[in-house]
Amino acid sequence: KPASTIANATTTRATSSGPTAKKNTAPPVDDDAESEEVELTLTLPLDKRALKLKEFLATHPNSKARPRATELLISTHAGLGDQKLKNGDRTGVDDLLNAIDEADPTISDQLFSGVVSQIPSNLYLRNEQSAAFKAAQAIETKFGSDPRRLLAMASFYVAVERGDEAARVAEQVLGLERLPHRADPQLAVAELALGAGDARRAVAASLTVLGDLAQA
Repeated sequence: KPASTIANATTTRATSSGPTAKKNTAPPVDDDAESEEVELTLTLPLDKRALKLKEFLATHPNSKARPRATELLISTHAGLGDQKLKNGDRTGVDDLLNAIDEADPTISDQLFSGVVSQIPSNLYLRNEQSAAFKAAQAIETKFGSDPRRLLAMASFYVAVERGDEAARVAEQVLGLERLPHRADPQLAVAELALGAGDARRAVAASLTVLGDLAQA
């Protein structure tokens, strides 16, 4: 073979048998830095905070700070929605509904009772009745296996004098397997109240049952 061909072949073999190129490796995760990044969003205005938190969640799928970022995003949506509605901006309805969309059944009781469960009432009091019932139904769907959270919606329906809806939710709660033994006298009270069309009493009795369960 010509000398140039042999040289090229030798060069090719040497290159292929040489050290392999270094693989691209991701930099180590700094949990503290990510946590700080999330907390620093609290210094931003609500609208910019929401964008920054969404960006973080989109770019950090495995971060340990995701639960905190999600919690802040929910409360930010709710705060932004309330702020807009106070200023006469009806796009705040979408922000409040987005807060429910971002929530999942694992959120803390504090976040649920202090933010999520208040959204239907906030909408109703701002003359957004249709959106209020839409929000309540979304919460029912998302938290339908949790009797306490369902009863929060039943209480909302009682407050706005929708006894039919309150009774429907109370009946759903009474059918959940997570309730205590059927011998609890308050369950009988709740069922009798439902039969008599007294939604307010049914909801109150169901709440008493859950209170007894918590202390058991």
